[in-house]
Amino acid sequence: MSDTEKRIQYKKEWYNNKSDEWKLELSNKKKKYYLDNRERLHENGKEKITCACGAEVSKWSMIRHIKTEKHKKNMISLPNENKDDIILI
Repeated sequence: MSDTEKRIQYKKEWYNNKSDEWKLELSNKKKKYYLDNRERLHENGKEKITCACGAEVSKWSMIRHIKTEKHKKNMISLPNENKDDIILI
């Protein structure tokens, strides 16, 4: 086995051994962050914004709103000058 193959084998084994630890550590960090910032995250997500189509939606539901027929129909009926900076999904 060449040095390169040995290094590759070592890296694979090392990654397989560490990956579970990394996943657990990352999961714990995310949980801690969420618990420390829960109120701020909820306030920010519940904030109402006005979509380019004219509908008022919360930040959390904006992606879901963009996929609706209501949004698509309203976007088609808008004049072209209002559509320049709008991303349609």
